[in-house]
Amino acid sequence: MPFEWDSRKVLMLLLSLDLFAMSGLLIMTANEQGPLYDIIKPTAEQRYYILIDQHMGDIIDSGILYDDCLIFNVQPLDVGLNPCGSEHKLYFANENKVRSDLRNGEIIICTWVIQITGQECIQGVVSYEYWEKMNEIDFEF
Repeated sequence: MPFEWDSRKVLMLLLSLDLFAMSGLLIMTANEQGPLYDIIKPTAEQRYYILIDQHMGDIIDSGILYDDCLIFNVQPLDVGLNPCGSEHKLYFANENKVRSDLRNGEIIICTWVIQITGQECIQGVVSYEYWEKMNEIDFEF
């Protein structure tokens, strides 16, 4: 009996080839190398702010209530450390205490991670003074 192609067999073949191709793409990007990973990898960007004050409180973002989180009132700065834009709030939903290493009125650097989808989140916050000190250290091995 000869092999007959029906629509179900063709559909299953196409689905299996698609799964095989997607598995290959995942393997190629798993080690964070290659041209595909270069296209979809997140980017990191440092943004400068003056920390006006910080406190614990509740905030609503996109209709979601984040209670008892760390809130920074900040003034954005440009790369030349000049004020730009208006004051706004940055919040950290997973932080539950005020940062003792950051003082009101000092310059802070927030590292933002930006996904290919445009979604942004803050990955880290350090003082400008600490950032400069770490960049001065010459690591010799």
